[in-house]
Amino acid sequence: MSITPISAAAQSQLTSRELMALSARDANHVAQRDLLSVFKPVHKYGRGMFLRVRGTGMTTRPYGTEFQGVCRQDALTLWYAPARSATVDGNPDQKPGSDIQDVPLEPYGFDASAWFHIGHLPAGKLAPRSQSPAWQSACDPQQFNDETPWFSAQNARQAVLGANIFRMAEDQVKAGTLSPKPCEGASKTRSCVQAILAVNDLAKLQSVEDCGADSASSCVKLNLNSDTQLIIVAHVDAGDPNGVTPSDIVSIEVSNYVIVT
Repeated sequence: MSITPISAAAQSQLTSRELMALSARDANHVAQRDLLSVFKPVHKYGRGMFLRVRGTGMTTRPYGTEFQGVCRQDALTLWYAPARSATVDGNPDQKPGSDIQDVPLEPYGFDASAWFHIGHLPAGKLAPRSQSPAWQSACDPQQFNDETPWFSAQNARQAVLGANIFRMAEDQVKAGTLSPKPCEGASKTRSCVQAILAVNDLAKLQSVEDCGADSASSCVKLNLNSDTQLIIVAHVDAGDPNGVTPSDIVSIEVSNYVIVT
């Protein structure tokens, strides 16, 4: 498979003026080249629990956000379906004598999500304006490996707010100044407090979601450690212009954890 070469004018880093002056052909090639350049290599296709390949995952190299020391990478799943030429009314099973794994595939779309890594809490200080936030030294791709913990969030602000709320709530539960609501499916051998303190590590955070709250507070839903979900309501410090620092925790609820003994 060959790719049409990009003309000499489109083979180096270009200025805004040069990008806007590209021909339609070169603009298309530069955009596609640059899109591929930000992804880490794909090493293998897998089919998971299915009989055929349905998609493959790709992630970008880590890069910085508007917050100092808060790094982001984007995950993309490229979806495949049996090629139109290999199906009857979209159904590959109607092709006589064909094995599902031998049916040609065709890409048709993708899903994307943002993932974040925070080195230290509390976080929320803006990156220096003297440099592009994307090229922060704390987010140099060489500092990350397959063991680096990442969690998903809608954007960097939500990621930082959720992580800061998580740490404040955990500290208050540990100090005995915050009592969690009754747990769903609580274990006879572990209390709600013990369930929260068992997490005890930002690396176990897997996702941050907004769960809605009134205008005076923020509610975050945190999925941790593959078996614990926390719903925390907090007030945000009115003096924080970035809106990522909680001033106090209103409530914390634990649910959906399973104890294996």
